[in-house]
Amino acid sequence: MKLMREKCKHIFDDKSARNEMLEDKAFEIKEAIQKAKEDQSPAYTMIITKETSECPEKSLNYFADRPWKGTYVKTLVGNTVEDFFEETDIEGLFYQLIDNRKGIRISHGSVDIDRIAEEISEYQKNNGGKSDDIDK
Repeated sequence: MKLMREKCKHIFDDKSARNEMLEDKAFEIKEAIQKAKEDQSPAYTMIITKETSECPEKSLNYFADRPWKGTYVKTLVGNTVEDFFEETDIEGLFYQLIDNRKGIRISHGSVDIDRIAEEISEYQKNNGGKSDDIDK
């Protein structure tokens, strides 16, 4: 028995395999936390602008086609069209709609709830999202 104990004493000294397993688990947990944060963050950002008095010769169509040239009004975030129109009246202003997860602009133009609902729905269909996220 003494000989067996002596010969086997250092068999479990090398813990590198266990450390690798712990590292893998830690990485899996980190990814799960990041995914949970992404799932909880708003899917879309809408930047609202209005025509600028510095360019009185420019038409409203000019600012609808280039809302980034207008005067900043506010930034809204949400997951549904209703989220953007809950607390504020932004009809008649201009917008840029951004996908927060991909960091790309989806659309821009004059604010119109029906048009924006259609654009988000179409965008989700084309990008594998759930179009029933938009309650319009």
